[in-house]
Amino acid sequence: MQLKEKLDAGKEFEAQRIEQRINKLRGIVARILLGAATEVEMEDKKLRYEDAINALKGAIAEGMVPGGGSAYAYIMRYAEEFKAELPEEEEKLGVDIIMHAIGAPCTQIADNAGVLGAMVLEKTKELEWGHGFNAATLKYENLLEAGVCDPASVTTWALDNAASISASLLNTEAIVSEQTVFDATDLMQEQDVGVGIGSKAADYAW
Repeated sequence: MQLKEKLDAGKEFEAQRIEQRINKLRGIVARILLGAATEVEMEDKKLRYEDAINALKGAIAEGMVPGGGSAYAYIMRYAEEFKAELPEEEEKLGVDIIMHAIGAPCTQIADNAGVLGAMVLEKTKELEWGHGFNAATLKYENLLEAGVCDPASVTTWALDNAASISASLLNTEAIVSEQTVFDATDLMQEQDVGVGIGSKAADYAW
């Protein structure tokens, strides 16, 4: 912008140099220099920078949405409105399945941060657009202002890909999976974890 202002006010010789400068800036290629102590750390940094650059490109193309699964959580409050527009009970059941699935990112992020994911999801659904749970600070805040955001294209692609995989599973006659065998004593210990939380449940949800 400053160069364009000088271009309008400058003399002919200066205008040519400014025009050359503007053209160079339009086609400039940025180089990011990385350093690391080990090759593994270097590879990790390269992947992180590539992800950041791709996320920026996606944001420029289609915009940003709040991250941390809060965008999906916000949509969940409209489940009944979606179901009211569908005539078939099977379609309404599909809405319930999707709503349950899109709550998983927010729940998992909170679980990874050491808090009760189910309670975080319920509270996040009540917040206004742009607000959610910040796993880095363990606070509910405006995620867009805090820099916790995702490209809108990534959020929509994630849901599209999940639906595509689900459709493939439904059309598959056989699925190979790993079976987990639970011990009865372990199951009893897991059930005892939630005993006694009572009135302190809100503390665990931060």
